[in-house]
Amino acid sequence: MARSQRILETGVKSLNRVYIIVDGLDECVAGGNGPLISWFKKVASAISDSGQYMRCLFLSQSDEEASRLFKGVPTIMINSSHLEADIKTFCEVESQKIMAKFALQEVERDQIVERVRREAHGTHIASNI
Repeated sequence: MARSQRILETGVKSLNRVYIIVDGLDECVAGGNGPLISWFKKVASAISDSGQYMRCLFLSQSDEEASRLFKGVPTIMINSSHLEADIKTFCEVESQKIMAKFALQEVERDQIVERVRREAHGTHIASNI
Protein backbone atom coordinates (compact mmCIF):
# COMPACT_ATOMS: atom_id res chain seq x y z
CA MET A 1 0.00 0.00 0.00
CA ALA A 2 2.95 2.36 0.54
CA ARG A 3 3.57 2.67 -3.21
CA SER A 4 -0.09 3.47 -3.88
CA GLN A 5 -0.04 6.05 -1.11
CA ARG A 6 3.04 7.76 -2.60
CA ILE A 7 1.47 7.84 -6.06
CA LEU A 8 -1.81 9.25 -4.74
CA GLU A 9 -0.05 11.78 -2.52
CA THR A 10 2.07 12.99 -5.46
CA GLY A 11 -1.04 13.36 -7.61
CA VAL A 12 -2.97 15.16 -4.89
CA LYS A 13 -0.14 17.61 -4.21
CA SER A 14 0.07 18.52 -7.91
CA LEU A 15 -3.55 19.74 -8.01
CA ASN A 16 -5.17 22.84 -6.52
CA ARG A 17 -8.55 21.21 -5.80
CA VAL A 18 -9.01 17.55 -4.99
CA TYR A 19 -12.13 15.52 -4.23
CA ILE A 20 -11.64 11.90 -3.19
CA ILE A 21 -14.39 9.33 -2.65
CA VAL A 22 -13.57 6.08 -0.88
CA ASP A 23 -16.39 3.55 -0.81
CA GLY A 24 -16.67 0.21 0.91
CA LEU A 25 -14.59 0.82 4.03
CA ASP A 26 -16.79 -1.67 5.85
CA GLU A 27 -15.61 -4.31 3.37
CA CYS A 28 -11.97 -4.05 4.49
CA VAL A 29 -10.46 -6.75 6.66
CA ALA A 30 -11.21 -5.99 10.32
CA GLY A 31 -8.79 -3.31 11.47
CA GLY A 32 -7.53 -2.77 7.93
CA ASN A 33 -9.10 0.60 7.32
CA GLY A 34 -7.58 2.30 10.39
CA PRO A 35 -4.19 2.94 8.76
CA LEU A 36 -5.89 4.07 5.54
CA ILE A 37 -8.10 6.61 7.32
CA SER A 38 -5.19 7.87 9.43
CA TRP A 39 -3.13 8.35 6.27
CA PHE A 40 -5.93 10.26 4.53
CA LYS A 41 -6.37 12.50 7.57
CA LYS A 42 -2.63 13.24 7.60
CA VAL A 43 -2.52 14.02 3.88
CA ALA A 44 -5.67 16.16 4.05
CA SER A 45 -4.21 18.14 6.93
CA ALA A 46 -0.92 18.69 5.08
CA ILE A 47 -2.77 19.73 1.92
CA SER A 48 -4.93 22.21 3.83
CA ASP A 49 -1.87 23.64 5.59
CA SER A 50 -0.24 24.26 2.19
CA GLY A 51 -3.23 26.28 0.96
CA GLN A 52 -4.59 23.63 -1.37
CA TYR A 53 -8.14 22.31 -1.23
CA MET A 54 -8.94 18.65 -0.54
CA ARG A 55 -12.22 17.05 0.43
CA CYS A 56 -12.73 13.37 1.18
CA LEU A 57 -15.96 11.42 1.26
CA PHE A 58 -15.77 8.04 2.97
CA LEU A 59 -18.67 5.63 2.56
CA SER A 60 -19.22 2.81 4.98
CA GLN A 61 -21.92 1.02 6.83
CA SER A 62 -22.18 2.17 10.39
CA ASP A 63 -20.22 -0.04 12.76
CA GLU A 64 -18.05 0.35 15.86
CA GLU A 65 -14.81 0.69 13.91
CA ALA A 66 -16.21 3.38 11.60
CA SER A 67 -17.63 5.27 14.58
CA ARG A 68 -14.25 5.17 16.30
CA LEU A 69 -12.26 6.16 13.20
CA PHE A 70 -14.53 9.06 12.29
CA LYS A 71 -15.08 10.39 15.78
CA GLY A 72 -15.18 14.19 15.56
CA VAL A 73 -15.60 14.13 11.78
CA PRO A 74 -18.92 15.37 10.31
CA THR A 75 -21.05 12.41 9.25
CA ILE A 76 -24.33 11.92 7.43
CA MET A 77 -26.42 8.90 8.32
CA ILE A 78 -28.42 7.46 5.43
CA ASN A 79 -30.89 4.65 5.97
CA SER A 80 -33.20 2.71 3.69
CA SER A 81 -36.10 5.12 4.10
CA HIS A 82 -33.91 7.89 2.65
CA LEU A 83 -33.18 5.82 -0.43
CA GLU A 84 -36.61 4.49 -1.32
CA ALA A 85 -37.70 7.55 -3.34
CA ASP A 86 -34.33 7.61 -5.14
CA ILE A 87 -34.63 3.92 -5.98
CA LYS A 88 -38.14 4.43 -7.34
CA THR A 89 -36.99 7.34 -9.51
CA PHE A 90 -34.01 5.33 -10.76
CA CYS A 91 -36.24 2.37 -11.59
CA GLU A 92 -38.75 4.54 -13.43
CA VAL A 93 -36.04 6.08 -15.61
CA GLU A 94 -34.29 2.79 -16.35
CA SER A 95 -37.54 0.92 -16.92
CA GLN A 96 -38.43 3.42 -19.68
CA LYS A 97 -35.32 2.22 -21.52
CA ILE A 98 -36.29 -1.43 -20.98
CA MET A 99 -39.84 -0.69 -22.11
CA ALA A 100 -38.60 0.86 -25.35
CA LYS A 101 -36.04 -1.86 -26.02
CA PHE A 102 -38.46 -4.77 -25.51
CA ALA A 103 -41.71 -3.06 -26.61
CA LEU A 104 -43.32 -3.60 -23.20
CA GLN A 105 -46.70 -2.28 -22.17
CA GLU A 106 -46.97 0.42 -19.49
CA VAL A 107 -48.44 -2.10 -17.02
CA GLU A 108 -45.41 -4.37 -17.50
CA ARG A 109 -43.06 -1.43 -16.92
CA ASP A 110 -44.95 -0.55 -13.73
CA GLN A 111 -44.59 -4.15 -12.53
CA ILE A 112 -40.82 -4.01 -13.10
CA VAL A 113 -40.54 -0.75 -11.16
CA GLU A 114 -42.58 -2.07 -8.25
CA ARG A 115 -40.79 -5.42 -8.06
CA VAL A 116 -37.28 -3.94 -8.16
CA ARG A 117 -38.24 -1.21 -5.66
CA ARG A 118 -39.79 -3.78 -3.29
CA GLU A 119 -36.88 -6.25 -3.52
CA ALA A 120 -34.20 -3.58 -3.15
CA HIS A 121 -35.22 -3.07 0.52
CA GLY A 122 -33.69 0.41 0.41
CA THR A 123 -30.37 -0.83 -0.95
CA HIS A 124 -29.47 1.00 -4.13
CA ILE A 125 -26.96 -1.57 -5.36
CA ALA A 126 -29.71 -4.18 -5.39
CA SER A 127 -31.76 -1.96 -7.66
CA ASN A 128 -29.32 -2.03 -10.56
CA ILE A 129 -31.56 -3.16 -13.42
